[in-house]
Amino acid sequence: MASPLTRAVSDPLYGPPAAPGRQLHHCEIGLDTAARRITWLMEERTAHEELVAELPA
Repeated sequence: MASPLTRAVSDPLYGPPAAPGRQLHHCEIGLDTAARRITWLMEERTAHEELVAELPA
């Protein structure tokens, strides 16, 4: 397992609104070890979800 928590998500239909100036965004990574699921959220919306063979301890 090289890098289980490194992902680049490029979805042209989903992303925070673009506006001039500096903006802060709420980002979260959820780990469900029992289900072996990692969920990346941005502004409380799922940006990406993935099942993995193993998660780091």
